[in-house]
Amino acid sequence: MVLNYHTYPIRKGMLFFFQPYQLHHVYAEVHPDTPYERKIFYVEPIVMNRYLEAFPHCRAFFSRLWKGRNQQQVFNLSSYMNQLDWVYESYHQSRSRVGRDESYGGRYPLIQVLCFPYLSARNRKQYNGLRHSPKAQASLFSAGNDDSVH
Repeated sequence: MVLNYHTYPIRKGMLFFFQPYQLHHVYAEVHPDTPYERKIFYVEPIVMNRYLEAFPHCRAFFSRLWKGRNQQQVFNLSSYMNQLDWVYESYHQSRSRVGRDESYGGRYPLIQVLCFPYLSARNRKQYNGLRHSPKAQASLFSAGNDDSVH
C-alpha cells in the first residue's frame, strides 16, 4: 500500500484511513497461500462527526484523521480481529435488513471501527490501569481524558 509517499505492508488486521479524495495505491501480491481480502467502510465525514458527539475523544481523534495533515492513517488492529469481524458482519446484516440506514443505530458499527484505532493507542498507554479498572475503561470516552494519541 502506498499512501503519502510511504509504503505500508498489507496484512490481516491493518486499517487504512483515507481522507476524502486522497490518492493511494494498492499493490497486492495474491497467491493461493496469500489471499487478499479487504473490507470497506465508506464514511460521510460530516455525518460521522455529528454521530461522534457522544464520544468526545473519538470525535477529536476522527477530526484529526479527517482534516489533519501528516496524521497517522495506518493502524495495526490485528489483536482486535475477532471484534472487527463481528462489527463488520453486524454492519452488513443491519444494512441488508433495513437498507441504507442513516440512523444512529445503523452507524454504530462504523463508530466502533473509527474508535478502534483511538482505543488501541490509548490501551498501549494505559493498559495496566485498564485491566483492573472498569472506571478507567469507561473514562476513555469521558470528557476529562487527555486526547493525545502517541
